Amino acid sequence: MVNLEASEIASDNLLSPLQLLMETRREQARQLLQEWGNHSLSYLMLNPDNRLFFESTGQAFVAYRVNFGAAITVGDPTGQPEAIKRCISEFSAACRRKRWIPVFFSIEKPHRHYRTLGYKGVQVAEDAAIELELLEFKGKNWQDVRTSLNRANREEIQFCQFFPENHEIMAQFRQISREWVRNKNMPELGFTLGTIASLQNPEVRSYYAIDKVGKVHGMVSWLPRYTANGWTLDLMRRRNEAMPGIMEFLIARSALAFREEGYSTISLGASPLTADNKQEGMLSAGWMLKQVKQYLHNYYDFEGLHDFKRKFLPTWKPLYAFYPGGFGLTQGGLAILRLYLSN
Repeated sequence: MVNLEASEIASDNLLSPLQLLMETRREQARQLLQEWGNHSLSYLMLNPDNRLFFESTGQAFVAYRVNFGAAITVGDPTGQPEAIKRCISEFSAACRRKRWIPVFFSIEKPHRHYRTLGYKGVQVAEDAAIELELLEFKGKNWQDVRTSLNRANREEIQFCQFFPENHEIMAQFRQISREWVRNKNMPELGFTLGTIASLQNPEVRSYYAIDKVGKVHGMVSWLPRYTANGWTLDLMRRRNEAMPGIMEFLIARSALAFREEGYSTISLGASPLTADNKQEGMLSAGWMLKQVKQYLHNYYDFEGLHDFKRKFLPTWKPLYAFYPGGFGLTQGGLAILRLYLSN
């Protein structure tokens, strides 16, 4: 097990032995992701704020953060399929030794070993997946998207890819993001979402909509899914006076651009706390998740986000959390809430 604490890193300019170990482990995780990382959160697993735990043979790992006495994973354990079970067991045992409550969060693949270890499961979100090969904006169900595409054409709104060296556009992104955060009356949500600073990373793909006088109306960013031959939608930001339908325009044009490059799928990301938990073997979301949803509803329109993504006719894929019985859900739910709001 390797726990990497920022406080343990030396402050001088030379790499300490711990820093070298951290870089080695992060590169090891990157290699596993490039071979096995098809999760919608794969890219975010390498966030420097995350800790990395490798199972004993180094063939699988899990990224996680510790908050409120709970160790919350960032998606599924990733690596060689035969090592996943071992990773789940060893991470659980390591958490017990630390007296942390392990919570496997935003899980796409509900491995049966969670049940063997006595974990309970709850669906916490739905991921909106779109296959690009047969994507066509035809028919009544696509009316809103077509309207946005046509309006952008009439108003001479251009669809452009962002490059980090374009400082003028980046300045507008920062302005729009500050405006967006101010309107929400809360900090940017973190943990399983990126931030405006992530746009400087060359692995992140960003697009923006700009009018004929050079004003950016909105932007979107996409994170690589490595082995899934696709991308995951991360940030969506729009100016207050942006053209109506600017997000529909940006996502539709992004999808077409990715398809032209040969990508097969995109994810519009998770719609959290919208599931009814009626899947076989899944518990009710319970009091804790309802309280989290109620608290965040003042800032975050879960139903509105879900309805927006429905415009793109996605395939909804459940995402789960697995946790020990007793107070695991309560403490884990509080920890997740604090992680999202601490950025």
